[in-house]
Amino acid sequence: MKNKSILLCFLILLIHPLLYSQNIPSIPDGEVIRYKTVVGKRNGETEYSSQSISLISEENREFYLVRSSSSAQSTETMITADTFIPVSMSKRIYGERSDIATTVALLNEPRLSADEIAVLDTNDLANILRAYPFENPRDMNLLFLGQGGEEMSSMSFRIIFNGEETVSLNNREYDAWKLEMKADLSGAMALFSSMIPKTIMWFSKEDSHHLLKMTGSRGPGADNVVNLEMISYTK
Repeated sequence: MKNKSILLCFLILLIHPLLYSQNIPSIPDGEVIRYKTVVGKRNGETEYSSQSISLISEENREFYLVRSSSSAQSTETMITADTFIPVSMSKRIYGERSDIATTVALLNEPRLSADEIAVLDTNDLANILRAYPFENPRDMNLLFLGQGGEEMSSMSFRIIFNGEETVSLNNREYDAWKLEMKADLSGAMALFSSMIPKTIMWFSKEDSHHLLKMTGSRGPGADNVVNLEMISYTK
């Protein structure tokens, strides 16, 4: 009986990573994506950004090193390749008088349940959500992590699957999955849920699951509406 229990535990440990790995996207080493962002519906301000991803190895573990840059800021994020959790981030925001630099590094990697996705910063969303279980979609909780790996946001967000769509970009059509991020307030605060802008994201159905398009808002009013679109993808 004891030997059977040991064998069962071994099989569970063996199968579990295989089940989880089905949600991990196949991101090519050296992938580069360029985006165009328009802020505001009328006479909107246009900003261009680029992102590159490299697969690196540290202390016998593989990570995705994500570097992104625009005229407003630059970031560098390390994401575990096996569990797709961001473990460190450095950000530099460019100012008129002085730049602001911040660094966050997890002291402990969190244990996430099957319905949780974790980020350090909103900039992580475009890459972390590539690991969403598109083939077995379900609502998931979005966690903002602190230095110790604990949840630090006082406001809860949900990631909701909104089906499949065809996205047209640069005279080409892409098959895509559609996700929605919305505030999940409870109790008396639930009345304000509808006042918090939603964010809609479209991810490619290719193995890389890269972000194709995103719409959202930086605040109330048409001047804060944000539309992001991919303009090129190389690997």
